[in-house]
Amino acid sequence: MAKKAKKEVLETTSKKSKGTKKKTSVGKKIAQFFKDCKKEIKRITWPTGKTVLKNTVVVLIVVALAGVIIYFFDFGMSSALKAVKGAADSNTTTTSASASAGEGSAQTTAAE
Repeated sequence: MAKKAKKEVLETTSKKSKGTKKKTSVGKKIAQFFKDCKKEIKRITWPTGKTVLKNTVVVLIVVALAGVIIYFFDFGMSSALKAVKGAADSNTTTTSASASAGEGSAQTTAAE
């Protein structure tokens, strides 16, 4: 019987809360949002100045190392590509020169 009474009380209170919902204006909602933000900011555990400085130094060192690694990788790749291009150009020039020299001698032989 006690369970049935509790159930009825819960049902009536839930029905009342559904029907009597307060409508709040947009301005009040915005004000409440900023009040909640202020409360949350007070709960934050902010780092000390020493910790911030230490973390900043670590970040700067890592960025500098990454920059140096990227620089050397880029330099190596450009050198390799220049070498490949140079080898291809010299091979093309040699082939063209020998082909044109061969054609010239063939033409002179045909003319004779």
